[in-house]
Parts: sequence; structure tokens; C-alpha cells
Amino acid sequence: MIIANGTISVISNEGGGFDAAGNPVKATASEGEKIKANIKRTSRSQYDSGQQAWVTKEGYQIIIGIGSGIKPGDRIAVYGSEGQKLGEFQTQDAQDLHAVAATQITI
Repeated sequence: MIIANGTISVISNEGGGFDAAGNPVKATASEGEKIKANIKRTSRSQYDSGQQAWVTKEGYQIIIGIGSGIKPGDRIAVYGSEGQKLGEFQTQDAQDLHAVAATQITI
């Protein structure tokens, strides 16, 4: 059983390529259905990029039900408990935890 404190959704690119005249056509990103998740921030750092702007870098550990099909390299959107978007991230690791019927995702 997952104690959900947020949701995630997989981001996929659709379309793109070239039209009949040979001109490039931009791909569009779309989000899949939202999956209930337990989200825990594992790291956060802020630093000056040198261009009068601060950059924030965050890492999360996410637990979802097993069988989602999420794999390393997938892009996911992460949402907090109140629906606020925490960001879009590329998954670094995804492990099935068979003993507890869950999948652990690291971003």
C-alpha cells in the first residue's frame, strides 16, 4: 500500500519530423495519466550560475505501485499533494521492490 502525498505522470513526445515539403515539424510533449506516489526530497542545493541568476537542483525518491513500466531515462512530471507542479525530471533509476509490491524511482 502506497501512502500517497503527490502524483507523477510520464511525459511523452508525439509527432515531430518533417512535413511533405521537407520542413521540420516540432514534436509536442504530452503527459500521461497521473499515478499516485509517495514523494520524498533527498537533496536540494542552490548556487549562483554566474549570470545573476540562482539555480536550484533537487533530487527525489518516489515510490509507486509496481508494474508502471517506468524505466531509467523516462521523463516524468512530479506534483505535490495540493497539485502544485514540483518540476519535470529525467529518471535516473527505477527498481521494482517485489517484497512490498512497489517501484522505487530516483530522479
